[in-house]
Amino acid sequence: MLTLRLQSIYKNITKSLNEILALDENIIAAIISNLSGMLIAYAARENYQEKVLKVSGLIEGLAATLAAIYGAASVAGNDTKLSKTRIILIEYEKGNLIICNIGKNSVLAIITNENATLGVIRMIAKRYSEKIEPLLSELDELIDKEIIATETRREIGRELNEM
Repeated sequence: MLTLRLQSIYKNITKSLNEILALDENIIAAIISNLSGMLIAYAARENYQEKVLKVSGLIEGLAATLAAIYGAASVAGNDTKLSKTRIILIEYEKGNLIICNIGKNSVLAIITNENATLGVIRMIAKRYSEKIEPLLSELDELIDKEIIATETRREIGRELNEM
């Protein structure tokens, strides 16, 4: 039962990421990672995935980098008394990177080409971070329950072995 629900959550998260790609042809990838840098899910246009993301370990490293960027921006916001980070926008020569928080523990990053309209992408990031947040909250809750159940089974097993 738990496995089926986890699969359903991941399916819905992936569906949302693919919807992001479908909304604007200038969006080339959408990535979710937790604030520890662990990749949760991603979707990318085929050409970008083949050229960039399929390089061994790159997507996992990118997820960690995105979380670090968000963390650094959050520290800067606190240090400068500007408050909580909402959205980070980085413009590069060949495209843009938009990072926004999803709840308390995750970030959504959208990578675009240089032709993207940043206001539209910012709106998409905000809308989808709000849409995905309940799924990630449920995912965290289910994983926590599974960890507790596993630890409880181990403790019971140890107690039985000691008898």
